[in-house]
Amino acid sequence: APCVVTAASSDGPDPVGGLACRAKDGKVDVTWDAVPGAALYRVFRSGDGAVQLQIAETASRVHADLALVNGVSYQYDVVAVDARGRASESSAGCTATPGPRVTGTAPPPVSNLACRGKNDKADLTWSGAAGAALYRVYRAEGTGAPTPVGETTGTVFASFGLALGTPYAFSVESVGPGGAVSARSSVCSVTPGGRGTGAGNKAPRI
Repeated sequence: APCVVTAASSDGPDPVGGLACRAKDGKVDVTWDAVPGAALYRVFRSGDGAVQLQIAETASRVHADLALVNGVSYQYDVVAVDARGRASESSAGCTATPGPRVTGTAPPPVSNLACRGKNDKADLTWSGAAGAALYRVYRAEGTGAPTPVGETTGTVFASFGLALGTPYAFSVESVGPGGAVSARSSVCSVTPGGRGTGAGNKAPRI
């Protein structure tokens, strides 16, 4: 009878599990669980429109990715490699966005936000929040998503360059001295050349 020989499996180690990313100021710390039979780990990063690249090879289970750009989202994957050079499948990814460390308690949200439209601009006013170091203003055009358009230490803000007849929605968040951010305020809406709407709004002067 013929002899059948089954070749040994050439599969690499099991995929890495427990991958976690922790963002800090200008860096991301990446950690993961040990994989039986792994001799080293390869760390890959993508983000800021860049293709995925290997950024490290280590026998440890932690990697500190330094000199990153704050505010940019980065994704990481890790591959385990055994002593024969066989690699595992890529791990599930983790994502982190580095930024300045936030300390302290967030101030309360602002109140009484009011919008007043005039020509191609909107004037905003609100009641200040105790403990706020500054206020961040968000604007949404039409049905679009709100995006930050400015910061101020006062309780007045003017948004210029608006399109006449287009509706805009504004909201404000208060920011503490350590960077902690409040919940977003209620929205006020305005159409340049028309009357603002929303809680606390006043009719424009004519």
